[in-house]
Amino acid sequence: MTSTVRRIGQRCDDQGCAGMTNLGAEHATLIKLLADLNLPQHPIDGDCLVWTPKVVESLRSAGHLAARAMVVGWLDPDDKLIGFVHQAVVLQGNSVVVDATAQQFGKQLPPIRIAPVDDYCTALAAATRTVSATVVPLTCHPARRGEQHARRLESGRLNIL
Repeated sequence: MTSTVRRIGQRCDDQGCAGMTNLGAEHATLIKLLADLNLPQHPIDGDCLVWTPKVVESLRSAGHLAARAMVVGWLDPDDKLIGFVHQAVVLQGNSVVVDATAQQFGKQLPPIRIAPVDDYCTALAAATRTVSATVVPLTCHPARRGEQHARRLESGRLNIL
């Protein structure tokens, strides 16, 4: 099974992905930045919900454009059966994934996984034995959502029951 389009929000299967980028020195810089967070040595199910917001905050405070992303592992080629749902961080216009808890899916994954989206999807699909993985940025920031609700409430377009 192969996917021809390999972009964020689309399939990347366990057969590999073309067009990977070398992160080089930036990889080491990000690892050093996240070292101060005291991330879990042996992440378990649910840790992504705790650590992803902290990684986003840390990266943003260092000047990176970081956002939470949902990662879905698919059990079938039609993307109908979900194998797992996970959270990670996307950077650089959604082209790079930073995952502080990916190792819960397999000891072969590094403690902090920083990779282009395609490479990340391939490694996660292989580690979880799913058909493919998809990364979807969560672009609605909670603070902005709260501000939007406040404006709608003031204008009378939002009713609270």
